[in-house]
Amino acid sequence: MEAANNSRAELAVNVAGGSLTANGSDSYGAISYYCGADRAAGHARMRVSGSALINAVNGIKTVGAVPLVPEAGDGGGIVFNGNEGTVYGSVILNSGHTIRNGETLRLGGAILNTNGHPIVVESDGRLEGYVIGETLWKVSGVMLKQNSLRLKQNGTAEIQASLGSLAAKKITWGSTPGGVIQITQDPVDGTKASVKPLKEGSVTVTVASEGEQGMALCDITIKAVKKEPENVAASRKSGMSGAGIRAFFHSRKRNKK
Repeated sequence: MEAANNSRAELAVNVAGGSLTANGSDSYGAISYYCGADRAAGHARMRVSGSALINAVNGIKTVGAVPLVPEAGDGGGIVFNGNEGTVYGSVILNSGHTIRNGETLRLGGAILNTNGHPIVVESDGRLEGYVIGETLWKVSGVMLKQNSLRLKQNGTAEIQASLGSLAAKKITWGSTPGGVIQITQDPVDGTKASVKPLKEGSVTVTVASEGEQGMALCDITIKAVKKEPENVAASRKSGMSGAGIRAFFHSRKRNKK
């Protein structure tokens, strides 16, 4: 897209739904905005809506224009500027997506719902942010169906891993930092591990296959269980009903007067 020198034209790409893949030379990029050679007067715009996917393979370049910052329309979308992908707005996938080796997809404050179409993260790919739905992590031959969990301090969870073609290899479970959870590998089926929270906090579960580089990750957030006031807890132990609890509080207020 091009505008003449000293032009204050707005160069806009609007993608509503579906996907757009663009290739180009390294010098011009896959998508190029050109507003004269020596005037930074134009404005480059890109608006994504309807959960659209834009993949600018050789990047997005601007010349003589204000640097591009994609905008989210209704339903938002995903924009890959070379290997760097960003989610804008609230996106619901219409098909599965693979984050390939060397690619990064960041959510920031955006929302990404897989809508039953899994996101696959390859061994050297990165997914940053909490995703609603299923994500498969393929790292060093290891896959994890859960990339994030939220547990209460008195809860438990089971995490399942798959080694694919490396099924005969031994896998090792761990967590960092220590002291937040107790993780126990199933003695019969090593691809399973149980998680028991020890305290409130955040922790990352790691699983790696023997003899391979890298590991699969699962981020876990532990929330403390709210404690009941002592008088309410005591009334529950004594079997006092809801009406009895209210009467108990009212009587205490009258006695204080």
